[in-house]
Amino acid sequence: MSVIVSSVFAEGMKIGYVNSEQILSEYKEAVDAMAKLETESKKMQEEFKAMQQKGQELLAEYEKRNLFLPIHGKELNRRKLRNYN
Repeated sequence: MSVIVSSVFAEGMKIGYVNSEQILSEYKEAVDAMAKLETESKKMQEEFKAMQQKGQELLAEYEKRNLFLPIHGKELNRRKLRNYN
């Protein structure tokens, strides 16, 4: 019985193939979208690097100043470092 049901569903089923590489390389809209995506990706990477650099600078400053600060000053520095996003 399951063989009969399967063959009935198979008759109405159509299978297709989409060459996504061809679409992404040849169609103007896809090429434009990929270029825009690449531009945004580079922009985000630059922002990330800048944030990473700023975080390293804050950490170095925190470690340098932390040696000579009283407990209250150390806590203020910890909060500043924690709140940097």
